[in-house]
Amino acid sequence: MRISVPDTGLGEASGSQLTQRGRVSSSWTRDGDAVALSTTIPVNVSAVVALPEAPEGVAYEVSGPDGAEAEELGTEAGVTSYRIGSGEWSFTQTEDTPDPDAPISVEVPSVKGDAVVGGRLRADDGEWDPAGATTTVQWLRDGAPISGATSWTYRPKAADVRARLSAEVTAEYDGTTATASSEPTGRVVKATSTVRASVRPGSVRAGQRVTVTVRVGAHGVQPTGTVTVRSGKAKRIVRLRNGRASASFRANGKGWKVVRVAYAGSDAVARSGDRARYRVR
Repeated sequence: MRISVPDTGLGEASGSQLTQRGRVSSSWTRDGDAVALSTTIPVNVSAVVALPEAPEGVAYEVSGPDGAEAEELGTEAGVTSYRIGSGEWSFTQTEDTPDPDAPISVEVPSVKGDAVVGGRLRADDGEWDPAGATTTVQWLRDGAPISGATSWTYRPKAADVRARLSAEVTAEYDGTTATASSEPTGRVVKATSTVRASVRPGSVRAGQRVTVTVRVGAHGVQPTGTVTVRSGKAKRIVRLRNGRASASFRANGKGWKVVRVAYAGSDAVARSGDRARYRVR
């Protein structure tokens, strides 16, 4: 079955025809070079629609049933043909606007800051052409997206230790997009910890008890885990709570005694230690 717009002086026409499969109907209008056509094709029937070739800079926009697409057969002798299936179809002419060029990365994105747990990294989107492109960022861990990490700043965490981080920037302009990524950071390291140990009272008699108080700190992250406290042959292993722990010992022997404290570290914080002294009279 073929449906066409004849090359006549008519400005519009419509009609229908009953076939063994059902009724075929169509209508068209012509206004100068502008042509529009609509048609209804019965179930299980296909047809070829032949239309005058669109002028330069203009293209046919085809709308089919439930998003169906027409098969463009090409243009020959000033006629553009399409193969369509059953349902309601429309053909209208629109300006054929060429797709805009995607943004181009003129200066690649970069990441500044220290790749350490609890530290602060900041991504710079670089420079794009055109300058009006809007940009968004996705942080990557060893090249894979980090869930939810779409802010321009990022604080490395325990899951990032020994991985390399980078920022993937997406630029959008006039419906087109392009991406560019920063160079990866060095491998993320654990946060540096500091241990402070103190003994109270600082001077006791033999047989009295002393209490060792331990404070563990780290920049940007709360230390967790355990500390081991040794005084002579005595040893206590205590768990940190809010970065603090304490242990008590009975003072034995006279003279200055040394307390050794060792923080075991965690997935996010490196180990460290400290010493303190007290005197037994």
